[in-house]
Parts: sequence; C-alpha cells; structure tokens
Amino acid sequence: MQYFAENFDPQEYEGLIDLSGNENITLMCHTKTKKLIVRKTIGGINMQLYKQLVNVRHRNLVQVMGLKETEFNCHTYEEYINGETLTEILANGPVPEEKAVQWIGQLCEAVSLLHEQSPIIIHRDIKPGNIILSSDGVIKLIDFDASKEFTPNKQRDTELIGTPNYAAPEQYGFASSDPRTDVYAIGILFHELITGYKPNEIKAPYQGQYKKIIQNCIELDPKRRYQNVQELECQLGMYEVTGFIGYIPGFRTGVWWKREIALGVYIIIAVLMTIAFLSQWNLHGNIVKALLVLGCLIILCVPPYLLITNFLRVWQKLPLLRSRIIIVKVFGAIIYLLLGLWLFSIATSIEQHL
Repeated sequence: MQYFAENFDPQEYEGLIDLSGNENITLMCHTKTKKLIVRKTIGGINMQLYKQLVNVRHRNLVQVMGLKETEFNCHTYEEYINGETLTEILANGPVPEEKAVQWIGQLCEAVSLLHEQSPIIIHRDIKPGNIILSSDGVIKLIDFDASKEFTPNKQRDTELIGTPNYAAPEQYGFASSDPRTDVYAIGILFHELITGYKPNEIKAPYQGQYKKIIQNCIELDPKRRYQNVQELECQLGMYEVTGFIGYIPGFRTGVWWKREIALGVYIIIAVLMTIAFLSQWNLHGNIVKALLVLGCLIILCVPPYLLITNFLRVWQKLPLLRSRIIIVKVFGAIIYLLLGLWLFSIATSIEQHL
C-alpha cells in the first residue's frame, strides 16, 4: 500500500544522511529544487491514520506527504523542520510565561485541528521532544506514531502507549483515550515550560496566575478536565497574554519583523478605509450613507482576508472549504467570494440611492 500527497513523488528525492545516527530516520533532498524532507522507517503504523494525515495541513503540524508499505516495514515522508525541540530549549531552563502561553496557544491550534478530523485523531504523545520550535518561531507538533483514531463508546485502550509523566491515566488501561487525553499532556507541558519541571516532581509548587488552568488540564479524572482544547484556549485568552492578537496573521508567529510588516500593512488599509469613509461623510453629511460606505468597504475586504489568511481556521469550519478534495475547496472559495461581491453590490446600490 502506498499513498502520496498530490504532486509528491519520493522518486524525485535522494537520501543524504541518517539523522542523529539513526538509520531509521533519513534526511532526503529533492534532486532539482533541493527541498529537504525526512523519511522515517517504522516497523508498523496505523496506515489509515497516516493516510488521513496526508490530507491535513496546518502551520503548527509537521506536514506528512506520503507513506509506503513494504514487505518488512513502512516508510513515511514528512516535512523537514529546521529548529530546536522543546527538550533542547528546556535544557537551558524554563521560559518566560508570556512565551510559554504563546507556544501553548500554537500547540492548541494544531491539536484542535486534529480533534476536528473525522474520525478524530488523538495524538497521545505530546511532550517536549515531539514539539519543535522552527527557526522562524513557529511551534510544530511532530511524531504521530502513538496517535490513534477516537472510537466512541470504547471502554478502554487495548494498546497501552505513551510517555511516562505526560501520558494521561486512561492511556494505562483505566479508560479509553479521547480529546481530553491530549488536554492532560498539554497541561503537563505547560507546567514544565513555565517552571522547568513536571508537576509530579518534588519541587516548590507553581503558584502563578496559570495554576488553576494547569490543574484543570491535569485532573486524573477526565470528567474534571477541560472537555476539549477549545475550552483551554478560551481560558488562556482570558488573561490576554496572547489574546485575540495571537490569531491575527502576521502576529501569530511572534517573529518581530513579521509583526512590523503586518502592522504597517494593517495601518495602510485602515488609513485608506478611513479616508474613503470620511470623504463620503464630508461630501454629503449623510450619516446613514457614510455608514453604508463603511459597510461596503468591510464587505469588500473581509471575505478575501478570511479566505487568504485562513483566519481562525475558517477553512476547517465552513462547508465546502472543509472538503479534502481540492476541486471542492476551490469551488467553495469561489462561491464565498462571489457571495461577498453580491453583498457588496447590494450595499453599493442602496448607498447610491440615498
């Protein structure tokens, strides 16, 4: 069995070196474009799950480009990420709370998308070694070898898997893994980022402003945890460390030069819209008409902005755009853009008659 993403052919890549001296992880390079990827050789994986992952795209998830099953093992082909694992970063001590919240927020976006799949994908091995901070400041969740598809009404996991200290109790056979399992691991990781140690290690207990959030993540009883990642995201947003700004394209990565460019672009757009708005206001002195002009500008700009930037993951939430079939996605984008233009034409015609 083999399954590859569109426009991906492993024959176009050649092996370079085995990473970290591990012959099962090979760095490969495209013979023409020089793009780097990683080939992992695994004894056995959930082929259906990896096939599902080939169709999942998110900036905070390592991109799985294909898989191939041979007589003796399986090969997966994944994006190469240049950066450091959180394990390497934590070797130098804890990170500032603001940075930890930003990273956890990005991780929540990735995990939330996995939980939105059908069937739901549970990662089950969220830990510092499986998270990379790329060279451009983006958190990347990697390694789906322990992942599973969620099975409703299942009493307990038949395969006990996970990393000690990060694995939730249900991963040891007490119940069945579900989205709350990943919430538990995120809570452990959050505590470790802020303090430098895990909650069960004998050191001074964390008493900071995120104490209650962490406790709600790592409750032993899944019913007492946050019931999904979205609840955790909402709680983090209440403290406004990342808040709404953390979702805005240009500000999401935390890279300073991207923030500066984005800020400049948004200021220019705001100035142009204000000029157009005030010109109508001064010309006619008609408040209703001025507001309609402002509404027209918003209708004209917002839909393309949402579609191009995938703001708040609209591609994963809107009908048609959620499809894994590229033609359906393109058709959906065109439909939504035409709908925006139709609303714009209606608003314009009303404005002209005033």
